[in-house]
Order: sequence, then structure tokens, then C-alpha cells
Amino acid sequence: MKATGVVRRIDELGRIVIPKEIRKSMTIKQGESLEIFALDGDTIALKKYSSLSRFNEIGSVLIETLYQALNKEVLLIDTNNIINYRGKRKDTFLNKAISDDVVNILSDRTKVIENKKIDITITDSVINTSYVIDPIIINGDLMGGIIVLSDNQFNKDEISLIDYTNKILNNYIEQ
Repeated sequence: MKATGVVRRIDELGRIVIPKEIRKSMTIKQGESLEIFALDGDTIALKKYSSLSRFNEIGSVLIETLYQALNKEVLLIDTNNIINYRGKRKDTFLNKAISDDVVNILSDRTKVIENKKIDITITDSVINTSYVIDPIIINGDLMGGIIVLSDNQFNKDEISLIDYTNKILNNYIEQ
């Protein structure tokens, strides 16, 4: 664990303030949830909470199935990070933060299909690809999305398969 040298008091309601610099460096936004862990007798840890990460087992199966069916790179993301990936660039994507470009696309809550190869920043580097970004929305809340990358255009059947995968994941999470 990295020490910051910052000391905070707990107020009368048991609250502490996470310093702005730490919130900024970890991209913790107002209203986001954090998990709290007691590690030992005198250590408390906070971790950014991802409701999709607890469904990683089913997500992993669905992403693997979609990857095998499409033979295209597939990413499962929450609103901050890539939580599951299948494809040839594992080191480029897995467990990396998503870019502001992807966050902005997700915030529109609409599936985006780019059938021409264009430049997009998924993590911290620009790639030239065709892509589908399909947001995962549960009970009106944006939870993340499915991203599929391709060197070729997407056909109607491939788009339908991405839609069905998203619906299965939605139904599983809502239960």
C-alpha cells in the first residue's frame, strides 16, 4: 500500500473525506460506490466497486462465446475499466482504464456501430478499427458495455449476436 501522508478526521457521523488528488488519480467520481474491506486489526481498504465484476463468471463465458462465434476481439467493460477481454491484444486491454472517448460514447446510452475502420482510443492508445459499443443498462443505470473490434465490417447477424449477448447479460444481472 502506498502512503500519501494525508491524515483525515472521522466526523460525528463516521465519514471521512477522500482527498481530491486521490479521487482524481483513481478517477473516483461523485456518486460512485466504493467497497470497504477490513484487512487486519488496523487497516481499512477502499476499492472502486463494479457491479459487473461480481458477474465476471457469466461475463467470461459470454465474452468467450461471442469471441468464438465472431472471431473478433471482445471486451466487457464497466464504467471505468476493462474487466474481461478475449482476443489477440490481451496486454493492451485487460484490466486497463477505459478512455474518455469510450466513457462519452457510453454516456449517450445508445449502441454505436462504426462499420469503417477509424481511429478510436479505447484505453491509452489509438487503434484503427471498426467497432460496436453496446451499453449495458440495468434498471435505468449505466453499468458498462460490450465492445467488439474488427478489421472488417459487421454484418446483420453479427450485430444481432452482440445484441443477444447483451440481453442475456442484462437478464442475468437483473435476477
